[in-house]
Amino acid sequence: MGLDSGDGQILFYHRNGSNLLEIGPFPHQPEQSVTQWRMLFIGAMLVVLLLLIWPMFRDLNRLQKQAIRFSKKPFQIPERFNPRSTIYPLAETFRRMANIVTGHFEMHQDLARTIAHEIRTPLARIKFQQALSGGDALELTDAFTRSATDQQGYGLGLYIVKKVMMWHEGELRLDQSPNLGGTRATLRWPNRN
Repeated sequence: MGLDSGDGQILFYHRNGSNLLEIGPFPHQPEQSVTQWRMLFIGAMLVVLLLLIWPMFRDLNRLQKQAIRFSKKPFQIPERFNPRSTIYPLAETFRRMANIVTGHFEMHQDLARTIAHEIRTPLARIKFQQALSGGDALELTDAFTRSATDQQGYGLGLYIVKKVMMWHEGELRLDQSPNLGGTRATLRWPNRN
């Protein structure tokens, strides 16, 4: 049992049979000091807890940024999280899912390009023949020629042929072949004999 001696100190007494043992004096600590120590201990525990869970919040923030970037434009995610991270299973699942989605996205783009090319090739030939039969045929020899309604040019092939012919003082003529029904290209050079 502890008793206050009146001068800010505490004496402890212990009865052992007929003997009374006095222990002390000890400085008396007011209740406020004990409360401060408790608050300090709780604060230290919170700091330790924060230090332990901070890596998880850091990794979650990093994963969230990747997800936001991926939602704007799919991309392969090569970067792996540390296997010791607490969110590693979640991050690895997201990475695998994102790479599968990106693979499907690229496959669809390739398919769309292939289909567009397969459709464009016959259409370009038809447009070429229309331009040829409509009489501008020389317009087809300009670089990347496009008509007002055409969204695709014819390229550089005929343009290069025309330029070579001009360098050699020759002439390139395009019209429809009366016998074969296709395009007839006539190359003429001046006779210098």
